[in-house]
Amino acid sequence: MKIFILFLLSFLLFWHWFDPVVRKNELGIQYYNQKMWQEALNAFLEAKAIDRKRGEIYFNVAAVLYQQKKFVQSREELQKGIVYLPAQLKASAFYNIANCYFQENNFVQAAFWYRRALISDQQDIQAKINLELALQKMQKEQEPPEEKEQQYEMEKKHQPLMDYLNQNEKELQKKQQRPTQISQNEKDW
Repeated sequence: MKIFILFLLSFLLFWHWFDPVVRKNELGIQYYNQKMWQEALNAFLEAKAIDRKRGEIYFNVAAVLYQQKKFVQSREELQKGIVYLPAQLKASAFYNIANCYFQENNFVQAAFWYRRALISDQQDIQAKINLELALQKMQKEQEPPEEKEQQYEMEKKHQPLMDYLNQNEKELQKKQQRPTQISQNEKDW
């Protein structure tokens, strides 16, 4: 009876070693941490071939594809697997999809997916920062090309002068600062 209980206890504690998907996923994670992208991808794809309904496998495949700069494939992998993801990973998946769009210079879609990430996790500061950056990029894209070119030429032409003025302005501000303490004989207007 004691042997049976020990066997049952060890089975309950180490059941995941009997699950080939978990083993392949953990192997892929080890490869990923060692930056062995292709080996990690192969391990994750083997796990996905065994069980296509585990969202974390899609998430991991997408992470490797992103590291390999295959942004379209990474995004598509996340979009396919998002229905299988646990709730705590969905905000990260939305954020990663947004990053893929951002890398593709599709700032409209990036902003959309950053907003979805923020709806899922309002505390995600990086998603807020990236949303602002995507919105700025969208605004720059909407400027007429002539204005962009003119602005660039003006900045380029006047950069040495602006540097000089900025330096002089800082020096003048130091000289013109009001004294921190008012002397006894002066009135404070």
